[in-house]
Amino acid sequence: MALVDLVRWAPQGDTNIFAWRFPETNLSTLTQLIVQESQEAILFSKGQIAGKFGPGKHTLSTENLPVIRRLYGIPFGGKNPFTAEVWYVNKLQPYNLPWSIDRMTIHDIDYNTQLPLTASGQYGLRVIDSEKFLVKVVGPKSGFTQDDLTEQFRGEFTTKVKSLILQYMHTNRVGFKNISAFLDSISEHLRNMMQPFWENLGLELTGFYVSTIEIDDSTPDGKRVKDAIAQQTTMSITGHTWQQEQ
Repeated sequence: MALVDLVRWAPQGDTNIFAWRFPETNLSTLTQLIVQESQEAILFSKGQIAGKFGPGKHTLSTENLPVIRRLYGIPFGGKNPFTAEVWYVNKLQPYNLPWSIDRMTIHDIDYNTQLPLTASGQYGLRVIDSEKFLVKVVGPKSGFTQDDLTEQFRGEFTTKVKSLILQYMHTNRVGFKNISAFLDSISEHLRNMMQPFWENLGLELTGFYVSTIEIDDSTPDGKRVKDAIAQQTTMSITGHTWQQEQ
C-alpha cells in the first residue's frame, strides 16, 4: 500500500463537525501534516496518543513523534513507514445547539395545581481538550457531528436540565405567572451547574439559554389547564365572576 505524502482536512458543506478521522493510516516520517487555524490534529498509534499538532505545516518526523520512534524502532532520518490514525478536531468554533424538554410537571405556587410544562432554548459548545474529547466522546467513529453529540447525550442531558429547572423553580418559589422574568437567572443557573458535566468530556459550555417555559397543551390535561388559566385571566380583566359568566 502506498504511503501517504500529505494529510489535511478541508471541511465541506454546512454540517457542523466536531472531529474527523483521516481515512488513510499508512504514513511515513516524511508525511506532511497541514493543520488549519481552527483545527488541532491528534495522532493515535497502537492504542496510544503519538502526537498533537496545532495550526501550521508539520513533518511527521521522529523528532516530532518520539512515541512513534519508540513504538516502531524507527531510526533518525530517511523515509520510514509507520501506521497511525490522524484525527482533526475543530477547536475554535462554538456550536449553537437547540434543546427542548417535552414534558415536566411541577406543583405551581401561583395556581396551586400541577402544571405540565415544556422548555426550550440553545446552548453553545466548544472543544477545549482534544485528547479527552476523542477518547471519552468520539471513540471508534470516523467522524463526529453535531447530530452525533446531541443523540449520544440526549437522555442524560434531558434529565439534568429538567431536574435543574424544577429545582430552581421550587427553591426560589417561582410560579408560572412570573416565569418569563426569571429566564435569564434560570439560564445562568443551568450554565453553572452543567459546566462540570461538559468539562469532563473535554468541552466548554460557552453559553446556555432558556428561551421558553410554557404549559404543555399537547395532552388533554395540559389543554384543560391552559384553557382554565385563559378563562381565569379573561375574568380577571373584565371583572366578572365564573357564576356571572355561566
